[in-house]
Amino acid sequence: MASFDLGGLLLRKQPSSPDYGFLLDRVRIKMDRLGEDGKLAPGDYDSGIAEYQKLYAHPGFSRSQRSDIEVLISGLQREKSLSIVKDFQDLPRLNREVENGYKESVYRYGNDPLIVLKSQNANLEQKLFILRENVADMERAGDDSTQALLEFDSAKNQWLDTQAAIDLSENRKPGIPVEGFIANVETNSNGEIRDIRITKGTEPGFILTTGILGGFTVAGKVDPKVSAREGKNVFKIGDTIFSAPSILRPGPAGELHPEILTSESQQTPFGSKGRTKAVGDFVELDSASIRPQKNSRPGDWIQSTDGSLYKDIGNRQYERYVGATKEQLQIGDSDIMKNLPDVILQTVKQRTVKTNDVSSQFNLPQGEMYGPVPPETGITPQASQVPSQPEGRSRTPAPVGASPRGGLGYAKQTIQKAGSFLKSLFGR
Repeated sequence: MASFDLGGLLLRKQPSSPDYGFLLDRVRIKMDRLGEDGKLAPGDYDSGIAEYQKLYAHPGFSRSQRSDIEVLISGLQREKSLSIVKDFQDLPRLNREVENGYKESVYRYGNDPLIVLKSQNANLEQKLFILRENVADMERAGDDSTQALLEFDSAKNQWLDTQAAIDLSENRKPGIPVEGFIANVETNSNGEIRDIRITKGTEPGFILTTGILGGFTVAGKVDPKVSAREGKNVFKIGDTIFSAPSILRPGPAGELHPEILTSESQQTPFGSKGRTKAVGDFVELDSASIRPQKNSRPGDWIQSTDGSLYKDIGNRQYERYVGATKEQLQIGDSDIMKNLPDVILQTVKQRTVKTNDVSSQFNLPQGEMYGPVPPETGITPQASQVPSQPEGRSRTPAPVGASPRGGLGYAKQTIQKAGSFLKSLFGR
């Protein structure tokens, strides 16, 4: 949360009426700067109120001037309350904040499902607290709270499922996966985890493996490009590679499922034509040897939430590419860093020194009359603003603490006031 202090200025100023307008302007300028991104956080309002209260105590102001300051303080208090209520009632924004909180936990601790689950539960608790307040406010105002109630029920069920998965993971037996939950894991070409979702079943696009991570059976997302090259389904996590023939087998009810992927250590020669069979049921994966995606190296690609692609060009600088798909740029899906939290994507955008519009390279007819296609086009408005960095391997900066923004951020500071809300709600 940004803060500022006019105490020294107040002491230097002699108590005289002309100071009034000058000091008010100083507070207004600071508030404008805090709201440069289009929104003031609850803590920003608190900073403004505190500074106006200092002005109220200025010995040189008249009773009328103090009355004006009281009006300004009251106005900020009202705006703060309205801002919080608006955040409480903005369900899409609330869901985006919860999802971003999940991405932050995966970015930091994606190799440990138990930590990710506990972080997710904390976010859900804050969401439930906000939704409860939202419903209460709407009912007091006589508004329709149906959508908020539906969202509350959905979040409650998700919280219960997450808590059940936590309990099973904490009480599991080594080498034996917990029942009822699957760890759907997506990795990049280096085997680093870029997303993990603990669900009650295998998600579309994922294939079951014999691997266990944090007590959960791992279902891996197979890269079609790698599988086509290898002639079989392949999934890499850490240094462990799981694979199986690209065939479908009927399940108990006649439904077709891909062959379960087994690790190379489990595969032994069987019969002719290079076939193998699995030895042993499961492989316990060591979370300490598996990393979440954190580093971007020169030549690596990053995908933002809006689908934009950024290329690491070294020195912690990036180029943005628009007007082309991954296929046109000849980028494999597992070669892209994605599902990154907002704070990391914001850093990438701030360090972007060039935007390349390459659509013309794919859309214009080719031929002698059109001449050669220029190798690149773009603009470099930010190039002079990015400091030079030493050559070598670069690292995407880790998230940093920031002022709470929106309802979820504010709830993180006030959730303790809810007391035994969740225990009374779920009987835990």
